Amino acid sequence: MTTAEAAKIVGVLMSYYPDTFKSMNDEQTKTYITIWQKSFDDFEYKDVSLAVWDFIQNSTDDFMPKVGKIKQIINDQKFEGVPNEMEAFEVLMRARKKFNRYATISDDDEYGTLPEPIKKAIGGRQGFMRIGDLNTETDAYSVEKTHFMKQYKAEIDKAKKDASRPKWLSDAISERTLHLSAIENEKVKELTDGKQI
Repeated sequence: MTTAEAAKIVGVLMSYYPDTFKSMNDEQTKTYITIWQKSFDDFEYKDVSLAVWDFIQNSTDDFMPKVGKIKQIINDQKFEGVPNEMEAFEVLMRARKKFNRYATISDDDEYGTLPEPIKKAIGGRQGFMRIGDLNTETDAYSVEKTHFMKQYKAEIDKAKKDASRPKWLSDAISERTLHLSAIENEKVKELTDGKQI
């Protein structure tokens, strides 16, 4: 979203929530526009605009929406139709039942056609093979199912979080994490006198 588009969004918010803006001077309003633009840098104006209108039309609050609430509305729309944990497990098991373990492994076999969050949650092709070999009446099967569902939920939650972050923020967090890891590695070397532990 561009600065001009962010200004349109803020203009709509100013019209609906005039009390929020009445004590702001021009400089503060420009800063507010910049905050919205930076927050939605990687988002399409249409998506942000629709989410703001959705909030205005459906909220009973007298308060203007926060950036996070608008991102939540966009994510809810974007992730609508994504299977929940139980549905994802059913998709996984249908694929596993169709899978011929003696066939040539390829990216277009039943495993290869699964959505990425399901592949990650099951732990790759190895996990896909392992769960299909379990008897559904055993505790091991129940444990695998529970583990899959927790992992799948974590994958979807991470995807939602990643989708709501502008790229510049994700890059800064990654860079900071890499920097902290390097500092930690140096501290470990320092504390162990460079010896492997």
